[in-house]
Amino acid sequence: MTGALLPSVAARMRTLRRSAILLVPPALVLFTSACATAWARGVVRDQDGRPVSGATVALSEAGAPGAASTSVSESNGCFNVVTSARREQETFVLTVRATGYKDLSMSFRRRERLTATVLLMAESQPGSSALTRLSGDEERRVYEEACIPPAVPNATSLTLH
Repeated sequence: MTGALLPSVAARMRTLRRSAILLVPPALVLFTSACATAWARGVVRDQDGRPVSGATVALSEAGAPGAASTSVSESNGCFNVVTSARREQETFVLTVRATGYKDLSMSFRRRERLTATVLLMAESQPGSSALTRLSGDEERRVYEEACIPPAVPNATSLTLH
């Protein structure tokens, strides 16, 4: 009797494996097609053009202020923040805060891939904080020079120990 059950169990296992192989790819397509990514990167500076270190940069879906991805600006003022969202979500809000400075909040569309210079005004100064979008040569000059480390010469000859 035990011998008769083994082929039956083996047949069922093969059927389950085939079912799993057929069901997993459509499930992955549904899961990944339901998600989207938004990101913002840039440099935070004060009114005198100096980098602002430690500024909190938050990226959230418009209309969902409690759910945000956050980053902190580095010593050179650079930040990079990424969030995932529902595919149908098109509008996001970038909020930048730092102690002693006026907050900045700005909305943008997901497809815009925001790269910017954020100018934070000191609380004691007149005026408000502002954001300038960067693109093309300006993006390379302002963001990449400040935030992307230079390539190591002869990197192919380096040996890791």
